[in-house]
Amino acid sequence: MPRSIEHQIDGLFELAPEEFVAARNALASSLRKDDPEGSARVRHLRRPSASAWAINRLVRTSRPDVHRLVEAGEELRRAQGLMGEGSSAAEFREAVKARRDLVRQLTEAARRLLEEGGRAAGPHLDPITATLEAASADPAAAAEVLSGRLERELTPPSGLGAQEIVPPVSLKDAAAARGAGGRSRPGSASVARRPARDQRSQERAR
Repeated sequence: MPRSIEHQIDGLFELAPEEFVAARNALASSLRKDDPEGSARVRHLRRPSASAWAINRLVRTSRPDVHRLVEAGEELRRAQGLMGEGSSAAEFREAVKARRDLVRQLTEAARRLLEEGGRAAGPHLDPITATLEAASADPAAAAEVLSGRLERELTPPSGLGAQEIVPPVSLKDAAAARGAGGRSRPGSASVARRPARDQRSQERAR
């Protein structure tokens, strides 16, 4: 039974980048007679960059971990949205750390894939990290990464760093602080001002 065009396209993205163009052109030619639209679609596919190839390989070899990264991004957005509604800053920081740890773990896995493929990993690690961050921050980017057909690396949203800044103290944290004795003492401000008044009195008496 002939493989569907979707399976054949998946097969193209499983190839090393240097093998991609010849295989793509051969597939497009084979489809030209019976499926001209499919042939044109295949011919427009671009050879993946080395960074994109590593991400595609990562999706195939470590898909559960990539899903965990996407879920960690969703949890971070949820925790941020709940700040001020009972969620604590500690919970928010935990979500930030979980996402960062998974990005580092998957970047390291991609580095190994590049080196196993005989490629220098160094120049590609930053684009790989950026792509993983994009997948964790944006559902559309996550879908593109999880397709395993990435052609170019992705750029994370410009506000990603701001998402990891702990927002103003939540109601839960404020209540905890008050319970731990964080309530200001009556008269503390007047006590703090007293030395200045005493000093002025002493100067007038001189």
